[in-house]
Amino acid sequence: MELILISMYHSGGKNVTIHIDPPLKALCFTIELPGQNNDPEKSCIPEGKHAIKKRIS
Repeated sequence: MELILISMYHSGGKNVTIHIDPPLKALCFTIELPGQNNDPEKSCIPEGKHAIKKRIS
């Protein structure tokens, strides 16, 4: 299972739709500030595919 992040960039940040695949289905929407050189606690989530697995907590 993967999460797919699709971003629309604007001058002050970006709007992101997070999809779960399979099936390709919109899971949620986020509004993020622009990337900050991947600095922890500052940067946005990188666009692309992210592998996930189920975990019971």
